[in-house]
Amino acid sequence: ENSTILPFSANDRSSILTTCNDWRLSDLDVAAFSYTPLPHNLSQVLDSCGNSKYLLDNVTKAISKDAASIEWSIVDSQIFLGVLASSIVPRKEIEKLLKVFDEAGVRFVYFSPRNMRRTKEVASQMGIDVAWNCAISLRPLDEGEDDKYRMTSNYADWDVNAKLPHGIDDVRKHLEEVDNVPLLVSLFTDVTKENTSEMLEIFQEYHDTVIAVGLSHLAQNARIFDCADLSVGVDVLFA
Repeated sequence: ENSTILPFSANDRSSILTTCNDWRLSDLDVAAFSYTPLPHNLSQVLDSCGNSKYLLDNVTKAISKDAASIEWSIVDSQIFLGVLASSIVPRKEIEKLLKVFDEAGVRFVYFSPRNMRRTKEVASQMGIDVAWNCAISLRPLDEGEDDKYRMTSNYADWDVNAKLPHGIDDVRKHLEEVDNVPLLVSLFTDVTKENTSEMLEIFQEYHDTVIAVGLSHLAQNARIFDCADLSVGVDVLFA
C-alpha cells in the first residue's frame, strides 16, 4: 500500500551502503533492485520504439534533468525494493574436467572480469593453482598507480617480488625484455572482451594453439571466437 512507501532516511541509506560494502569485501556480487510506475505518455513512447528499448547506459558523467529526455522519469524517484548478494559457484565437474585437459596436454587458462582478489576463491574451487606467479591483471595501471586488489600469495607480494605485468602493453614488454611467465600463468583478471582477444593473439604470436570456450549466446564473444584457432560455444548449463 502507499503508506508503506517512505522516503529514504540518512540512516537507511547508510545502513544499506554499509551492508553492500561488507558483502563486496566478502567477494559477493551485489545487485540493487527498484522500480517506478510508468506514466501513460511514457508507455506510448516506449511502445513506438519497437522491440529494442535502451534506457540508460553506464555513463560516467552526470546528466542534468533539464537536458535529459522524457525517459529520465524512469530512473528518477525510484522505489527501492532491496539488495541481493550472490556468489559464483563452479560446477562440480569442472575440477575433473581440468584434469582431463591436463592429461591431454591442454593447459587451461581462466579469463575473469573480476579483480585478482575476487577471482582467487573461484579459481581455487575450480582446482586452479593460486599460489606463486599464477595470475596477471589485464587492466593497465597509470604510472605510479598501485593495484589495491593485487592478490598476495603465501610466499610474497606479487607486485613487490614477482614484478608481473599489468595490462596488455606491459605483457608484451615483459615477454620481450624479461621472460615468458605471462604465457604460463593460469589466470587473467580484470579482463574485457577486447583485451581477452589481444591476449589470445599474443599466445598465437608465440606459437601457442588457442582453443576458446565461452557462451555461444553472447554476441560479445564473437571477436574472441574469431581470434582463436578453435572455438567451442556452449549454451547456459543448468545445475
